[in-house]
Amino acid sequence: LLAARAAPDAAGNNDSTPLLLACQHGSAACVRQLLAAGASVDRASPDGLTPLYVACGRGFPECADALLQAGASAEVARLDDGSTPLFVSCQNGHGACAARLLDSLDGARLGVVEGANKHGVTPLIIACFMGHLEIVELLSSFGARRSVCVDNSRRFISAESLAVEQGHDEVHAFLVASREWSPLHHLRSLTPERARAYLRQGLDPRTRSERGTQLLAVTRPLH
Repeated sequence: LLAARAAPDAAGNNDSTPLLLACQHGSAACVRQLLAAGASVDRASPDGLTPLYVACGRGFPECADALLQAGASAEVARLDDGSTPLFVSCQNGHGACAARLLDSLDGARLGVVEGANKHGVTPLIIACFMGHLEIVELLSSFGARRSVCVDNSRRFISAESLAVEQGHDEVHAFLVASREWSPLHHLRSLTPERARAYLRQGLDPRTRSERGTQLLAVTRPLH
């Protein structure tokens, strides 16, 4: 169809584009072909669902990879609740998609890591609520805040208390153990590339993680 010059962005009766449908069904091959034919990478459905949001919400990391490589924005939020692709990945327990999104940021935009919905709930808070330990560890390695103000009020929710309330003992145990960790302590979530980047930024590999010990960083980059 594309070879016969079918329009890659032609929407159906429900306003879903071919790219949105390909992401909904996890067809990475179709996603790549549509993008190569000029499909709009961030064109959203009427309710604000971008292809990246759909791929991450459904748990299709290969589709997310193709979209991110084509320049898809991780910052476009759903219109009704303000949730981002990272938020929905963390809510639904799709750790591979969350990792792709965070790695695409290269640690540069903490605002996307926080990525709160309209109620002020962040990806870390929703991951703690759902009990997704792998994702909690991943977000912690990127420095996500552990206490947030919700519903535009002065009511704060902490990740630790939420994990206790929901009975997620492993999540709570990790949050307690990692209270004073530096990014370099997150060995299960850390990639070699990010470890090198942190070292170049000046994080000290000799930093200690004991409770009550100040975390120190060297003052000049390591080469």
